[in-house]
Amino acid sequence: MEKLELRMFGLVPYNISPIQQGIQFGHSTDEMSLAEIEKLLSGGTIDERFLDWLRNWKTYIILNGGTTNKQRNSTGEPFGTLNQHLLSLIRNGVAVTTFTEEDLGDQLTGITFIVDERVFNTEKYPDFKGYVVQRYSESFWEISISDMERCGGNYTPETWFRNLYADWKLSVGGDKNIFLREFLEPFKLA
Repeated sequence: MEKLELRMFGLVPYNISPIQQGIQFGHSTDEMSLAEIEKLLSGGTIDERFLDWLRNWKTYIILNGGTTNKQRNSTGEPFGTLNQHLLSLIRNGVAVTTFTEEDLGDQLTGITFIVDERVFNTEKYPDFKGYVVQRYSESFWEISISDMERCGGNYTPETWFRNLYADWKLSVGGDKNIFLREFLEPFKLA
């Protein structure tokens, strides 16, 4: 089986200098390395995905994660968008490491996670519509969507093309990767 390309993504606050963003990202990646070393020292095994990334890819993508603020709102959620992104990643089963900077009031300043090419290589792994169009045609998609809309009800492309959607979902690595595709789309480089 062909190895999937891996990249390490990081989210950092927008309001620190570019060099500080890189440093905070570096601290967060160090936390990931440290966690893997600690697994080894306690008799466990290193995460194969991390080891593959470290041996073969070493590509970093640092993104603007917005604000950091550990104070909580009335629903108990943190105010900072970076903090909210962390919760979203955790809730969706994404393995992350984090760093909080003591010199910035112990604020969250780095989130790091590894993703495979099925998330970021949209040419090789297109979105669902692209997947259907590749297999059939643009006109097949358009006619099918028109039929779906004429039927009314609560149909979505995912439910209308149930079997094709299941195949596409498998081809991009499942729910976690679908979440990551949607999650990462609006971010800009730091």
